[in-house]
Amino acid sequence: MKTRRGVTLTEVITASVIALYTIGAAYAVYIMVWRWYSEAAPRVEAQRIARAAIAQIVDGYPDDTTGTYTVGTTTYKRRNGIAWATEDPTVTADQIDYQLEPDSSNVRSYYMDTVPDTGGEKALYYKDSNSATHEIRATRGLTDLAFEKFVDGDSVTHNNIITVTATAEKEVRGTRSEPYTIKITYSDIIFLRNTRKGL
Repeated sequence: MKTRRGVTLTEVITASVIALYTIGAAYAVYIMVWRWYSEAAPRVEAQRIARAAIAQIVDGYPDDTTGTYTVGTTTYKRRNGIAWATEDPTVTADQIDYQLEPDSSNVRSYYMDTVPDTGGEKALYYKDSNSATHEIRATRGLTDLAFEKFVDGDSVTHNNIITVTATAEKEVRGTRSEPYTIKITYSDIIFLRNTRKGL
């Protein structure tokens, strides 16, 4: 008998079924990962926005209007966060006005406002002592911002302890049939260590 150089129908069907199962499994894993990413990415982005807003308000960044200080022979710019405030701030529900070392009154502010030409997207803004406003781009997508003076268990209001709450919301499209909105809220209590009045 001569050796046959081909495959039988059974072998073709078996190989086809194995290939179909392999491709189907790979596609199912792809869909599962895509849906997981579609749900996780907006949540991570909302967390990043809210955390960035809190970090900016508390510590700020060095800018030209905050003055400088010297340690040894090195000169540093001061940061513009509220943690460095030198007097009790003026607090409203959605804005804080405060002063830093070179200021004579509460002329600096952090507040939330609508970003121009974005269809209503909001972000955190900083107003310096020259009344120039600066958008904090990392906070685009912020949906709520609140400030309040801390009230202790004895109902005493502390002017030098401020609670800051930042919220970001994102629409999620993933495993559910309809999109839904997630809401991430971060809050921090800041002790204004450089204020002179306190209570």
